Amino acid sequence: MTNHLKLVPQRDLVTLALLVTVLIALANPALGADFNASDETTLNAAITGVNSAGAGTHTINITADINLSDSTTALDNTAATEIIINGNGFTVDGQGINGVRPFEIGVDTTVAINDLTISGGKVKVPPGDYGGGIRNLYGSLRLVNSTVSGNSAGANGGGIHNEGAVTLTHSIIAGQTSGVDCSGIGITSNGYNLDSDGSCGLSGTGDIANGTADLQPLAVNAPGTTATHALGPDSGALDVIPVVNGSC
Repeated sequence: MTNHLKLVPQRDLVTLALLVTVLIALANPALGADFNASDETTLNAAITGVNSAGAGTHTINITADINLSDSTTALDNTAATEIIINGNGFTVDGQGINGVRPFEIGVDTTVAINDLTISGGKVKVPPGDYGGGIRNLYGSLRLVNSTVSGNSAGANGGGIHNEGAVTLTHSIIAGQTSGVDCSGIGITSNGYNLDSDGSCGLSGTGDIANGTADLQPLAVNAPGTTATHALGPDSGALDVIPVVNGSC
């Protein structure tokens, strides 16, 4: 009698791993859920996971540069204490494809994004043509050590459109291809941020409003191994924005 080994598709393995992680988080909310994302598929799976994980603090760790072909699933978990996205110096890039928004935050959802570049978002069709990089729909966002650049919106908020609460810390919101850097409800600054058109209302310690970011094109900049926007020689942020948790 011959035994046949049936191979399980990788997609099913990802789904199974996601289900196990969510079940563990639901059984013990204090632990929270922890996901890794290395491409568009696993990023959307991770967002679906944290959305389903219930109470607790849940984390998505970006482990590679991610190019998007469609908008990501909206972050939407009102029961969670916080959803943390650790960018680890990587980039989530909408590639300038119309209708692709890297991140949307749902009502009463609390999110922190750390050490991530958000680029290439493009939303041009009403009524969703606000917030090319990030659209915050009555949620709460903390953006730390991050860059939002090269995004576009047909109406407003090429970088960030805020209808809730956004706090910036040591971040650059600059160089959108259309639409102002920030639009909507006023943004809170914890200091050492830069915007390129004054639209973010920056007034904290070390802030540079309407400054020159001089961001270079996305490229792998030594000694790093991931694509980032290097600061050019004319950048107002050069040697000004201090590091937080060992990164900048």
